[in-house]
Amino acid sequence: MPSDAVYTGGRFHNAGSYSAERAGTLGRRIGMGHISYNLALIAALFFLNKLGAPGNLLFFTILIWMMLKSSEWALRAVSLMFLVIVGNTALVNTTIVFSLGKFAFLLMCSIRLYYSAQLRRISLLSHPVVLPLLMFVIVSMLLALEGGYRTDISALKLFTYTTGMMVVLAGAVVMRGRSHSLDNWFLSMALFVVLVGLLSYAAGIGFNAKTEEAIASGLFNGPFYHPQTLGPGAAMMTLYLLCYTSLTSLPYRKLALFLIPTLLFFIYLSSSRTSILAIAMAILVAVICLAFMQRSALKKMMRIIRLGAVFAVFGGIALLTIELVAPGTVVDRVVAFTVKNNRVGEVSADAVLSSRASLLEMMWGNIAEQPWTGIGFGTTTRAGFAEYATIFNATTEKGVLPIAVVEETGYIGAIFFTLLVVSLIAYCLRTRNIPGLIAFAGLLGLNMAEANFFSFGGHGGFFWIWVMAALILNDATETSAHTVRASDTPPERPARSAVQPVHNRKDAS
Repeated sequence: MPSDAVYTGGRFHNAGSYSAERAGTLGRRIGMGHISYNLALIAALFFLNKLGAPGNLLFFTILIWMMLKSSEWALRAVSLMFLVIVGNTALVNTTIVFSLGKFAFLLMCSIRLYYSAQLRRISLLSHPVVLPLLMFVIVSMLLALEGGYRTDISALKLFTYTTGMMVVLAGAVVMRGRSHSLDNWFLSMALFVVLVGLLSYAAGIGFNAKTEEAIASGLFNGPFYHPQTLGPGAAMMTLYLLCYTSLTSLPYRKLALFLIPTLLFFIYLSSSRTSILAIAMAILVAVICLAFMQRSALKKMMRIIRLGAVFAVFGGIALLTIELVAPGTVVDRVVAFTVKNNRVGEVSADAVLSSRASLLEMMWGNIAEQPWTGIGFGTTTRAGFAEYATIFNATTEKGVLPIAVVEETGYIGAIFFTLLVVSLIAYCLRTRNIPGLIAFAGLLGLNMAEANFFSFGGHGGFFWIWVMAALILNDATETSAHTVRASDTPPERPARSAVQPVHNRKDAS
């Protein structure tokens, strides 16, 4: 058997012929993949939550029905849940029903996807990221028990994080090598965010930032509940759309290209400096890593670089024109963006870092006191946390992720966290998953100023969903490694061919 053979449909294919065959087969997506249908479904279920508790209950009832249909619909359902979690409070009303339902539904989705993997004879425990994940979780829990500081919160957050990560990893693996329409689904979700964002801007409800009163002078939060969610969310969607436009031959690429400038405009309105840096970091990391890959991968990557250059050139020309027509306008707005509208007129390191200074000071103090074991995963020493934190409200605002990891789990936990991050990067490199690599690098970049890596109960889950979407998108590129291999994904049923015409296939799992 040739070393580059690909196993699918109960037989081995030559890698070269399979690549071309897969490009033709997987390039056609089945199911209700039309943008208009997806948009209508997303809007209906999103705004259903405006009805409060009854709407939340009906929302999760429909999500459970979607989840039971197939693994593809389970991923649609869980992405909808995270979209509502980050929704603007003027648009959705998430009651205690939703607070309980999100944890239960995340667990049900992980079980559903595990079942789908079993049907396809895929061992999720053999996934190269799962063992480092479990090691980090176990060590973090032991360290939290040793410290004894709100271990109930640590246990719940570790459980939620593990469940969420299993959904992300299992979702990407289960959909690998299968015909589906998830690419259109996530494109539709980005379109929905853009449209609702524009409408909220026009209606004046895009500046409320968790309150019911419009604050015209505030930062833009648009369809989301906070500017610090909109900016990073727009960054993750931008990276996904860049990959969609540049690395695939899927339909609606022009639509994806149209959405990118609007999302960048949202980032500007939310004054999310980190989001801009994360996008740049993601592309830079991808270029560096891809320098060691095959030439075809580099050729594909150049499309993203050229696309970014086009945006930069036209954006620069537009800004220069505005500055010539109205001198000082662009400079003042750049300064305001840099200091988050706090001190227009002067840019300094203190002005740029002031929004994180107090948090970092507290975190470094905790590290000095408990350098090896940390204070406990998912906890903080901020006033009132120990007394009032509950399973529904245990917010721990943290700054830089690496510092937060050391603060909560000590140097011991940081070692296992590093292994987890390295394992996911190595997995993307080994499978030549360019979209997944770019999205994960972007997520890491976002966490350099706002730690949300573990928050599957909040906006972090929404960002992780886009990492999963990017991992799945890899099947539609021409540069991925052979995604269906004998050692990874034997066929779900031996008699069924994975390369038969799309219209004869049904998602039985």
